[in-house]
Amino acid sequence: MTKVLDPLLAPETVAVIGASRNPLKVGGSVMANLRSGGFCGRIVPVNARAESVQGFSAVKSVLEIEGSVDLAVVAIPAEVVLPALRECVAKGVKV
Repeated sequence: MTKVLDPLLAPETVAVIGASRNPLKVGGSVMANLRSGGFCGRIVPVNARAESVQGFSAVKSVLEIEGSVDLAVVAIPAEVVLPALRECVAKGVKV
């Protein structure tokens, strides 16, 4: 049973959709907390307007991420959540 929850409780790759350079914004605080909390996996910021976020190379869409994604944190305005979730499904994001 534990293996089923691994993508949620012990993800290897986390995509932060709406990652921000500003750690005071929701997407920025998620990035900052992953970094300061000692997360050892791969962090991929997804930001349509930035090439890098808090020292990490950013992608414009979750579909651009190489390899698999275990967990996506969605921190974007409500009106663009559904298209982002559709991209997560198309990418095969586990959680």
